[in-house]
Amino acid sequence: ESSLPAAEKNSGSATPATSGASSANSNERQTLNQQGSRQLEEGRVEEAIATFTQLVNTKKDDAAAYHNLGVAYNQKKDYANAIIQFKKAIELNPKFETAYYSLGMTQEESGSKQEAMETFKQLLQLNPQEKRALLRIGILYDAQNKYPEAIEAYQKAVVIDPNYYTAYFNLGNTYLQQKNTGKAIESYEKAIAIKPDYANPYVNLAHCYMDKGNHAKAQELFKKAMQ
Repeated sequence: ESSLPAAEKNSGSATPATSGASSANSNERQTLNQQGSRQLEEGRVEEAIATFTQLVNTKKDDAAAYHNLGVAYNQKKDYANAIIQFKKAIELNPKFETAYYSLGMTQEESGSKQEAMETFKQLLQLNPQEKRALLRIGILYDAQNKYPEAIEAYQKAVVIDPNYYTAYFNLGNTYLQQKNTGKAIESYEKAIAIKPDYANPYVNLAHCYMDKGNHAKAQELFKKAMQ
């Protein structure tokens, strides 16, 4: 859940908006966007930055192009420039949900935790069903040892998506921080039931059973985690 959606515009398409552009210009921009996306996938980040910069320069009011340039800067770990591009995308399209998510993730990665929290909360105001924002808010509350607030965020996320195994795993971790082993076990077991090949909850669940003195069950879970 930590990677940014590469080269994605507001509609979910990888092609930036081209309203008002000529057909030839539209085709050229689509080609540039596809080229930049391919460069990102192949790890050619500097080339992607150059391509998306060219894309931005062909149309200064294209929010998706600024977002894509931000993703490229993020992959370079140039968080300052990435944040500038995402903020520009949001300025151009205040309802651009993907740009809010990318901005929040980049702020979080750069250590600006409070700014990230505010961005994810803004995203939730735009779309109260955005489960990823709730997950990140929970993680940020966890980092502040605000466990009741983290639990509330994760619980909202699994109401939105009952199969959100990552949220159940994080919920289990938070309950464990509160020494609530019973609730932690329940959460880890839900994560495993949804995604049996997800190793992380097996390990933590095994430790829960170790603490309860059930070493046989713990060993069984450790073995499953290794499969």
